[in-house]
This record gives sequence, structure tokens and C-alpha cells, in this order.
Amino acid sequence: MKNKNVAGVLALLAGVFGTHRFYLGQRFLGAIYFLMFFGGITMALQGEPPIPIILAALLSLVDSIVFFAMPWEDFDKRYNKAWFKKQQQEGPRELPAYTPTQEPVSWSSQFDFNKKEGIRKFRAYEFTGAVSNFLEALRINEEDPATCFNLACCYSMLEQTGPAFYYLEQAVAFGFEHEEKIRTHKALANMRAQPEFEDFIKKHFPAPEAEPIAEALEELLDLNTQEEPEITEPLLQLENLKNRGILTEEEYEMQKERLFGYR
Repeated sequence: MKNKNVAGVLALLAGVFGTHRFYLGQRFLGAIYFLMFFGGITMALQGEPPIPIILAALLSLVDSIVFFAMPWEDFDKRYNKAWFKKQQQEGPRELPAYTPTQEPVSWSSQFDFNKKEGIRKFRAYEFTGAVSNFLEALRINEEDPATCFNLACCYSMLEQTGPAFYYLEQAVAFGFEHEEKIRTHKALANMRAQPEFEDFIKKHFPAPEAEPIAEALEELLDLNTQEEPEITEPLLQLENLKNRGILTEEEYEMQKERLFGYR
């Protein structure tokens, strides 16, 4: 597998020798750079300006800039043709179900190794190699949300948004709940630029419905403004007389009727 960053560094540091072209398997172009360099040396020894060397240096500088700026997908399409064609045909891999039976410790060690190796390669910008390790980890534990999220990050950096969304869906389905990380992780910048990203967020992390605050306040206002029935002074006196046994229940009701006109 060719790496565009390696090609860019070779073009920048030793491009006049054609090393970046030899690295990419373009031997004819590499040989041209090599001949231009020695042709320039010959001209310089004869007291003439080393124009071929200057030309080779300018061309390698342009090559370096192009390699660094080129998207990973375009680089793979041009210089990793076999791998790219295979990835396009296969799409996201269907992983076989796995049930550990005999050696759980050994499988666990392989899972941890592939996961750590994938993270190491990702940090070294070796995204295609990281994909291979993370896929091997998923063969052992196909429902690990962190590994699915890491695969989504790798494919996003490779600008393959189809597989990236697939594995991000898998990560959330298996319990990945870090919405903030999905919204802000630098590796997912290519995905956030896609129109499907907002649909993904609305589907898995919908905004909480607003509480009916106005209705609650109105109900509270109604409760606070309800008037309490007034108890008049004569009624209190009647209650007191009844409680002391001076008035019977019948006399109490008769006196209350006189006061308020109801029974």
C-alpha cells in the first residue's frame, strides 16, 4: 500500500533523484528525474548553469504539494488501484458471527492487540492499515462500539463516507452514546460536511421536546389566585356556642340559615 504522505516527503526531500516516482512504481518517470540530475551535474562541471537540476527540483516541489493536498480517495484510486477496486466492490465487510468457546483469553488478547495496533496506525496516519486491524478486532467482538467508531473515523479520513456512516450507525446501535464526540471529533470532519450527517444526528440524538412552560405557569397562576371562602365573625360565634353545648345542632342550623339564607 502506497501512502501519499510518504510520497510527499520523498518528493520534498529527495525529489531531484526521482525517489518519489520510484516509490510509486513509476520507474520511467523516476529514471527521467535521475538523468536530469546527473545531466545538471555534468553541465555544472562544464561551467554552465545546471538547468536540469533546477527543473527537477521545481517539479518535485510541485509533486510534493500535490501529494499533500490530494484526497486519500483520489490517491488510492491512482496509486493503489487494486486495493481501491477491491474496496469499491466489497463495500463494508459482512462480519461472521463469533462465539468464543475454547480459548477466550487468547481471543481477548488478539482483540486487544488489533485494537491497540489500529489506534497506533491511525495516529501515524496509516488509515488503511488501521482499517485492517479494526476489522480484525471486529471479527472477534463484532458488537464493540468503540471499534466501530474508530472504523468510522478511519473511513472518514479516507473520504469514504459510505462505509464511515455504516460503521457510525453500528457504533450507536451497539451503545456508543458520546454525542459530543460525534459532533466535534476532528476525524469525522468529512462526514459532518455531508448533508446526511444532520439526518443522522436527528435520528439518533433528537433534541428534547420543550416542556409546556406557558401552560404550567398558567395553571400555577390559577391555583394561586383562587379565592378562599371567607368565614364571617357571626359564624365563628355560632360555631363556638355549638362546641360549648349552648346551642343544639338544630338551633345551630336555624341560626346559620338566618345569617346566610341557606340550609
